[in-house]
Amino acid sequence: MDNTVLPQALADQWQAQVQYLQSSVGVPHIDAIIDLSGDTLPCLATLPALSPQAQWSSLFAGLPESALQDQGPVLVRLHNNAWQHQQWLGELMRYYAGRHRLLLLVSPLAFSVLQQQLCSLTQFFWGNQSGIFRFYDPRIFPELFNHVLTPGQQNAFNQLGYFWGWLDRDNQQTWRAGKFRPHSDAVFLPHELQFTDKQIDAIGCISDADIAARIYTGTGLTPEALFGRCLEAAFAAARSASGTLEDYLDTTVHNPGKAHAAE
Repeated sequence: MDNTVLPQALADQWQAQVQYLQSSVGVPHIDAIIDLSGDTLPCLATLPALSPQAQWSSLFAGLPESALQDQGPVLVRLHNNAWQHQQWLGELMRYYAGRHRLLLLVSPLAFSVLQQQLCSLTQFFWGNQSGIFRFYDPRIFPELFNHVLTPGQQNAFNQLGYFWGWLDRDNQQTWRAGKFRPHSDAVFLPHELQFTDKQIDAIGCISDADIAARIYTGTGLTPEALFGRCLEAAFAAARSASGTLEDYLDTTVHNPGKAHAAE
């Protein structure tokens, strides 16, 4: 059995919660951000067959990476009152959520406005360099708010909708409330993410922790708890003038008390 396929019961529960939250704020659709990198499933191949036709667009559109659209994030809007859309969403949850390639957003914004905003947030700038900001990876999405984004940068995401949703490493539903204001006169302009050296270092720590959490086995920890310890080790190693990341991983993952004492 492929353990990356979400059990039907969990997918059904998640889909039911999505519909409840949509109803609570009067939004008749869900926006799904799907990460197609390394995809072996024919996700987009079945989209044109949906009735009514679903709106979708690559978030690499207009970026230097536009030639890699089939390996990047895609935004798809699915409607509640279209049974084919809901059936497709259920399949999407089963086959993409367990692979950590699915991020949901409950947003009342026009599709074109939302797509433009998300495209701009997919790219970051650091000095004279630029790169892809993989906020759409649900494994790191919450940590970007905890450790990387400034309040203003967080607001660029928060203002886009009422709720962000994903499954964590333990396949548990997680929801982050947005700060969309329905009667606001705000004008949505593309947001340019300018990062400092400190922010880039924090992204590096999150990446190191994500890699380490896939390597360590036999710890008795849940995947989410293991990542938390690996992240703690990565930041501790970055602050330390001595000791390697591996040193901190050994103590933090297997003996967290000793790790705190070492600091």
